This record gives sequence, structure tokens and C-alpha cells, in this order.
Amino acid sequence: MFGSGAIEMLGCEMTDDLWNLETNAIRRAQSTGRNVSVALTTKRVSFGSLIAHPDGLVDTSGVSDL
Repeated sequence: MFGSGAIEMLGCEMTDDLWNLETNAIRRAQSTGRNVSVALTTKRVSFGSLIAHPDGLVDTSGVSDL
């Protein structure tokens, strides 16, 4: 399949964006001692949301599985 490299790169960028959103939410939750909710949106595509808890656990029940 020609041209699939660009699609793969886009997927990698989006994955990195989503991991960064989660990591930052966990850090904020730990530093504030409060739950942090974050919308998982990258490249104008929404993947739902997650809630990071101060203990480092993440509630992913709001994540959609397009």
C-alpha cells in the first residue's frame, strides 16, 4: 500500500499527544492532591476523557473506542 507511511506517522503523533495528556494530568493530580479530568483530543479527533487521581491511578472509563 503506497503512502501508508504518512498515516503511520500521523498515528504515532496522535499517540504521543494522548500519552502526554495523560502524563500531564497525572502530574497535576499528584501536585494538587485532587482528581484531574482531561479531554483526550488530538488533531481535532476526540477519544473521550480520563480522570487522573493523586495516587497515580487513571480512570479510563470515559475513553471511547472509535
